[in-house]
Amino acid sequence: GAMEVEVADLIANLEGARPLALGVAEAWLGDLAGVPAAVVRSGVGKAAAAAVAQALVSSVPLRALVNTGVAGALDPRLAVGDVVVSASAVYHDVDVSALGYPLGKVPGFPKRYKADRGLVRAFLESASRKGARAVEGGIASGDRFVNDPEDRARIRALTGASCCEMEGAPIAQVAYMNGVPFAICRAISDGASGTSPIAYARFEREAAKAMGALVLETLPGI
Repeated sequence: GAMEVEVADLIANLEGARPLALGVAEAWLGDLAGVPAAVVRSGVGKAAAAAVAQALVSSVPLRALVNTGVAGALDPRLAVGDVVVSASAVYHDVDVSALGYPLGKVPGFPKRYKADRGLVRAFLESASRKGARAVEGGIASGDRFVNDPEDRARIRALTGASCCEMEGAPIAQVAYMNGVPFAICRAISDGASGTSPIAYARFEREAAKAMGALVLETLPGI
């Protein structure tokens, strides 16, 4: 996760926790729900997420890379507390169109990074068991807190994604580059609209706690 609130409950449930040196990132190793795991707080934004994800991949033999946290809704049917599990991840702020590339595509890489099907199914099934409303959808990432209905509609039209945030796509790109299966799970904290800062401040912790509980529920099955 990017922020302390997104990993606090996971760290609290990490048995035999011991620190892992990953630069300025907060990182711990231990057993989470009986599964050997690393829990990492990367910091906010694409650069921090990519740097820390690569450092983690280079330091620990990973079976899977899971990004968890909160997000703003792009799909108007989503409500605060709903869960989006990644079908894929895409950038919404990459623009190399002057050289003939589609918006969102980094030259030399896929436009969309497809999540691991087994991981996606596991998280959706766990959400169903917990009675959470969960959908499989696209995750759109960019270095911007989306807070405008027109911007939300533009990103939705460009990417087809269900929600937007600031770290998922670069983590997915690092996973792709290293051949590591990945999934992104995000709880909706706001509507990515003109009232987003108010909603985000109100629901951030609640949404983050829900995601932490979902990760703990899912880990033993993957």
